[in-house]
Amino acid sequence: MAIIDFREDMTFDELCETYIGKLKGIVEKARKKKWQGFLQHGASFKKITDIFIPLYSQKKPRPKMDEDFERAETEFKLGKKDYYQGKYREAAEHFQNAASLVSKRHSYHGFLGLALKKMGSYDAAVKSFKTAISLYPVSRDYWFNLGECLEALGVKSGAIEAYAIAYLVEPSDFLPIKRIEALDPSANFSGRKRRQGIFSKLFGRSDS
Repeated sequence: MAIIDFREDMTFDELCETYIGKLKGIVEKARKKKWQGFLQHGASFKKITDIFIPLYSQKKPRPKMDEDFERAETEFKLGKKDYYQGKYREAAEHFQNAASLVSKRHSYHGFLGLALKKMGSYDAAVKSFKTAISLYPVSRDYWFNLGECLEALGVKSGAIEAYAIAYLVEPSDFLPIKRIEALDPSANFSGRKRRQGIFSKLFGRSDS
């Protein structure tokens, strides 16, 4: 995965698509190896991200501070108020209104996804989280919530991929790893299962 794939002349959408493609490439390679060594992929991810972030900051959409933006921000604030009061349907309507007015704000789509998820509308939530990710692919929360929604829909492979990327984005959080292990019992992130098997064969007991 050549870092050189990030070019100055890329559009914002092309940049984010390329970055997401690199993350998925890391995950695909790790899956083929039953995740062995995956926990050490932070260095590769950091190199990619260190190139991506400055370009992202340079190219990210900046909404016009016009009437539509002011209305969108008002809708967003109302949505958050309803969301934290447990009024998820009302919150979703406000977030949808905000996203309709200003489509390139990832937070509008992200909160819409959260509200839809709370309502059990997982298909719609998946679409919202994917949109949020396309606008801000370095969010652990967007990837993790996408994974939870896909898991709820029974899309195991997609959920595992989303959880793995959530870990790459925030490697200090091992919850995504635990979720992958629950979905894929053959996952062997540290090689511990292999060591235990060898130890058991040699000595008839575990090394734990």
